[in-house]
Amino acid sequence: MSVMNDHGTGNHFPSDPRVSDEFVRERAAEWTAFTRFTTYGVVAVVVLLLLMALFLL
Repeated sequence: MSVMNDHGTGNHFPSDPRVSDEFVRERAAEWTAFTRFTTYGVVAVVVLLLLMALFLL
């Protein structure tokens, strides 16, 4: 089976009819929520470390 690249359009993989657009939208929403949660977690840890450094040193 050969995979043809459509250079210039950004579509590098053939579309799979078994994967619905709704499924892709759900996964994209989950990924967005995960990255947002991770970002907030990292910021919270940095703020906590800064406060600890400020008050404990």
